[in-house]
Order: sequence, then C-alpha cells, then structure tokens
Amino acid sequence: MSENNQINTEKAYQAALLADAAYINFKKGKDYWGSTGIIKPSINSKETADKFIEDRGFTQEQFEAFRKRYRIHHFQGNTDTGFAGTVFKDTENDDQLIVAMRGTEGLVDILGQDGALATGVSLIVGQLLQTGKINDFLKKAGILDDEGNTVAEYHGKIKFVGHSLGGHLALVANYRYPELQDETYTFNGAGISRLFSFVTPDRLIINIRELTRKLLDSPTLNESKVYNIYSEPGLEVTANKITFVKPSDYLPTFIEKQGGSDITSDISFDNHSMVNLVNSLSVQRIFAYLDAENSYGEINSYLNLVSNKVVELRNQDGTPIADTENAGESLSIAMHHLAQFLGEKYIALATQENASGVAEYNPALFLNKADEFYKQLVSDFGKTPPFTVKPMYKLNDNVEQLIADFGEEAVGKATRYSLMNLSPFVVIPKNADYTRFRSF
Repeated sequence: MSENNQINTEKAYQAALLADAAYINFKKGKDYWGSTGIIKPSINSKETADKFIEDRGFTQEQFEAFRKRYRIHHFQGNTDTGFAGTVFKDTENDDQLIVAMRGTEGLVDILGQDGALATGVSLIVGQLLQTGKINDFLKKAGILDDEGNTVAEYHGKIKFVGHSLGGHLALVANYRYPELQDETYTFNGAGISRLFSFVTPDRLIINIRELTRKLLDSPTLNESKVYNIYSEPGLEVTANKITFVKPSDYLPTFIEKQGGSDITSDISFDNHSMVNLVNSLSVQRIFAYLDAENSYGEINSYLNLVSNKVVELRNQDGTPIADTENAGESLSIAMHHLAQFLGEKYIALATQENASGVAEYNPALFLNKADEFYKQLVSDFGKTPPFTVKPMYKLNDNVEQLIADFGEEAVGKATRYSLMNLSPFVVIPKNADYTRFRSF
C-alpha cells in the first residue's frame, strides 16, 4: 500500500468480522431478539454461537465480543437472485450502521455471477439481478425512503463491507449511492471488470454515472475511504488486477498458505476464505496496538518474515511447507515472540494442563487466544502502551537512536532474544524498564 489512505488496523479487523458474519443466516427470535437486535448469548442459544464458531471460524471470545458490540438492524436471507446481506448496528460507534454484503456461496454463483464479473458485464448483471434487491434491502433497512432516495440522516455515515462477490456489491452500492459512504472495506473482493479495454460495459456505466454526478455537482465515490484488502500469498481470482479494477489501493494482507503441495498451496481456493483474513487481522491489531507508528504494510512484513523462518525450519526437518494441520503456525509463532517479550501473564494464555495434570506451554494455542491477548494488553496498558516494535533487519540503521531513546541495556536484551530465538522483530519498552516484563 502507498499508505496514502492510512488504514486503521483495528477498523479493518472489525470490518473483517462483519464481512465474515454476513454469511450467517440469522433467524429473528431464534438467533436474536427482534425488538433490540441483540444476538443471543451462547448460554441461551448454543446453535447461534455455533453459527459463528463452527461455521465461520470465530473463537468463543470473538463471538462474545461481537454480540456485545453489534446489533442486527436488518437481515435479508438469500433472494431468488442469490443476494443476501445484513445491516449491523455498532453500539460502540454512535450506533453507526454497517451494510455487510454476502459473497459467493456455491458453484452456480462462482460460474454464473463471478463469470460475469470477469467478462466485463458485472454492472449490467448487477443492474438486472442484484441492484433491485440491493435497493429493496436498503429500503427495508430504512436507509432509502419509499421512493428510493437516500435518507439524509445517513449521509456520510454508512460503512459498507463485503467479501468476494460481496465486495463487488459493496462497490456497486457505493457507486450508486456515494452520498451514504463513510468507509468501504472489501476482502478478496471482486472489483469492476476491466478485461479487454476500459470501454467494457462496466467501465462505460461507471464513467457515465461519475461524469453525470460531477456535472450536476452531486457526490461521487470518495476513493480515499475505500480499502481493498486481499490475501497474500495465494492466487486471487476475484481480487486480481488483471481482469478487475477497484477504486483506491490494493492492500496485500498476510495469510498462511492453506494446504496442498509447496506449489499448489499458493493457488489453493482455501486462500480465498474470509476466515484466514480474520485470523491474520486478529494478530495484526496486537502489533498495531503495541506500536501505532508501524504501518499496515510494516506489520504485514513482520508476519511474512516470521513465515519465512517457519519455512526455513520446515526445510530443515522435512515438514511440508504447506501443512494444513498447522495452517496458522506463523501467526501463533508471532504471538509467541510477543509473549516472550511481554512476560508470564501472556505466556499463560498458551499454557494448559496435559493428561497428567502438568502445565504445558504450547504456542499453537495462541491463534485462538488473539482476542484475549489483545484485551489483556488494553487492560494492562490502556491507550498508551509503553513499547516500540522494530524489525531486526532495520536495527543497524537506527541502533544509535534506539540506544539514545531507550538505553543500551533494553536494546541489548531485546536484540539478544531476537537473535537467539529467530524473532524477526524486537519489542522494546519505551521506559527502558524490562522489570515489569520478561526477564531474558
């Protein structure tokens, strides 16, 4: 990313959860209380929790945090065109409404609608198959009035999110009603087709619509508030830059290779899953919290460097590079290194009793503990955590400044741990005091 959009990692993580939750079929009265939109807790409805945890890969902690924060404002199940979506209400952000569009779910969607996306007629297909449903959906949610006009109180206040085809639909809705846009997040989302030329039906419709709005001095899409997040590594059919174009930048986001051989893991369809992006962003928000000066791109580089170390070790011991059973290993190891810097309280999150009743530390447990890890940090350090996080490969470039800022002992201890344990980054307390943290 050129960083000109200054993406906020915490916002991206919340948007990813919402895009993932768009795949859930909510039933009023069974999964949520219709009068309030409150999602039922697992103690009242295990089936509801399983829709998040078993079906969408949420952890128990993520589910509880999600249901505490978000309400269901309006839900639309699959229509005859396959359109489905949910409007959520964010109780921690002035009851902002988030329009979450569901993506492709089956072979018919992939071959039919995604095929149309790739051939340059996606907006025409959208107009014929989806736009009417989107309008009905937004009307029932109270975002459009009965005549199909946007309701003034929502101007500049609606967040749009979507995965895969849902990302495309979020963009279609944004182009049609740009005055509603607050922010837009697409995840492995299909953009607007540009195959063959820039005069495909898609591009022609967009150009005419945008030109007309400019001539009438009407609102147009604010590209600086569109964030296109896609999985890296992995071949992304709908998120590629060859057949599609999207407003604003593309944001490569680290995920672990998902199964297959060393070669096929790069093009595995599993790389497209929303679950992998949620897992990655759940760890990235921890790095962003520890040191807000690290950009989105820099945080992803840390995870890629951790993954490279994992690959090196697998090459040495013969473990398959793309090991399905350890699909989140690099994320867990990144958290393992953070825990070693931060101390026993964080190490305990990945410690459990074995069959003999003996406490065992298992870094693989960290992947399902990211939300607890983050909450513990916020509880311990509030809004101003006393840390700086730096990549090892850049340490020589500014080591003198780091020593001047944090002291030779703190920098030395952090560097020594990273060198001995193959950590590609260091975590240094800004107060140069490691007594509260891990003793190396």
